[in-house]
Amino acid sequence: MDRGFVRISKNGDKLLGIDKLSTRLTIPDGVTIIHKMALRDCECLVEVTIPDTVTRIGDGAFMNCISLKRVNIHCKTVWFGNNMFHGCTSLEEVNVTGTLLSIGSSAFEGCCSLKSINIPDTVNRIGSAAFMGCSSLKFIKIPLSVDSIANNTFRGCTCLTLIDMHDSIKSIGSSAFRECTGLTSITIPRSLVKIEEHTFQSCSSLKDITIPVSVERVCCFAFNGCDGLISVDILNSNVNVSPLVFKGCNSLTSITIKGVKYNITSGRNGNICTYSDSYMHDVNYGGVDKVKVFAGVRYIIDVINGEVSLSHETVMVYDEKKEFHIHGDTLVSVMETLISEIELKRLFNHAVIHG
Repeated sequence: MDRGFVRISKNGDKLLGIDKLSTRLTIPDGVTIIHKMALRDCECLVEVTIPDTVTRIGDGAFMNCISLKRVNIHCKTVWFGNNMFHGCTSLEEVNVTGTLLSIGSSAFEGCCSLKSINIPDTVNRIGSAAFMGCSSLKFIKIPLSVDSIANNTFRGCTCLTLIDMHDSIKSIGSSAFRECTGLTSITIPRSLVKIEEHTFQSCSSLKDITIPVSVERVCCFAFNGCDGLISVDILNSNVNVSPLVFKGCNSLTSITIKGVKYNITSGRNGNICTYSDSYMHDVNYGGVDKVKVFAGVRYIIDVINGEVSLSHETVMVYDEKKEFHIHGDTLVSVMETLISEIELKRLFNHAVIHG
């Protein structure tokens, strides 16, 4: 250390604190534990070297060391505790020569100068919000030893352009990649069963998404605000898609479900769909024979806009010669996929028919 003092426990094995004006620190040999919050708010500290005698680093050990740029860790085995480097806004480099086993929650949260980090295959856990707000991080590779990504893990990593995820990842938490505005594409793991709420919200540079056949449910707001998203390919025709999944996806032009393409066109109240004849059903009503009703049209609308008022031409019904635009004050329920004959009668009571 270049100045000041090091505060150590009586038996010499625990680092408790240092002079707040210290700029560089080499932790003395014999220290095995860095106490939680030991170096918190050491705003002048620029570089730290940790010897191989250290076996444990407490939570928040370097929290808010705003001038810290480089950390050299020579521990044989180490865990990055919760909030370990939280708020170290100048941190650029973390060098680990030993075995890193886990990265705790918010370990690097707010490290906005961190451009890259190597996560070795020895890591078996990455905690929630571990890299949240690392706005300079450009690339991340999830090692094979990690099979889940927690909530908010990479939220706000605005420069992240490439994420390498293996197909054995079984879960991705809520808001895990939220506000990753630099992402232009992402490959969703083929073992994933559920896409949680807000997972890719506001990833405004995403152009297209393929949701693999393994996914059984896509939760609300999963792609909310992805206003650069043009196309979505859903490989599982039985997937449970919650309302508002694609809310705010203003550039979306098509959704393909197991090879059947549904074109999205702009409507006054969001987005509506046009379907191929093979996905229509005949409904006989009054003097109108064989009125064709789009199967699933309201389901797709709900995916984009939630409960949609029919007063803005969001549902279309037509026969073989004429197209009818249905108006009214009815709200479309979330998961209905076929306009029933009874509801068709009720809708026609308020319909404006354009011949």
